[in-house]
Amino acid sequence: MNIEQIYKDSGALLSGHFILSSGNHSPNYLQSAKVLEDPKVAQNLAEALAKEIQASNIKIDRVCAPALGGVIAGYELARALGVNSIFVERKEGEMQLRRGFEVKDGEKFIICEDIITTGGSALEAAKIIEELGGEVVAFAALANRGFCKRAGTSNEPKPECKLPKDIPFFALADFEFEIYAPNSCPLCKEGSEAIKPGSRGN
Repeated sequence: MNIEQIYKDSGALLSGHFILSSGNHSPNYLQSAKVLEDPKVAQNLAEALAKEIQASNIKIDRVCAPALGGVIAGYELARALGVNSIFVERKEGEMQLRRGFEVKDGEKFIICEDIITTGGSALEAAKIIEELGGEVVAFAALANRGFCKRAGTSNEPKPECKLPKDIPFFALADFEFEIYAPNSCPLCKEGSEAIKPGSRGN
């Protein structure tokens, strides 16, 4: 499965001048909402991700996703794994488990995102699950922005990665783009104006 081509065909691999949620700039941006717009594509991606996870023989009871971006990916992954799906969401800037969702002591969770960059939101979700008595046994995403180490690869995590090194992270592909600090961005120096799509501030 050519994940990069699927993103391109869905109009989800964008080229231009973008402000990332970190505040840095990049000439590329992944908009997974465009991929997940097609239920069949979402299903196919989740099933491919589920196969990688199942091959590891990790026992998983449920999937938890950080809202908003991870909800569809998490739901489809749960369907492919044959388990239930819940999500955490921000209220007044703090990630919380709401809507009647509960975590049972000892339940084994995989935290699923659409895209993991540094893993900050996924780690917030994991802390909530663990505080409520659950156990996080893996992290997953459709796409990895290249900062964190995917299970089964030899690349080392970059310093920006916030995911714990002792818990496996599964993803379908790595996307490594150029990233610039705003004060040294060559696109800005060329007079291009950066835009901020799909970030936490929108």
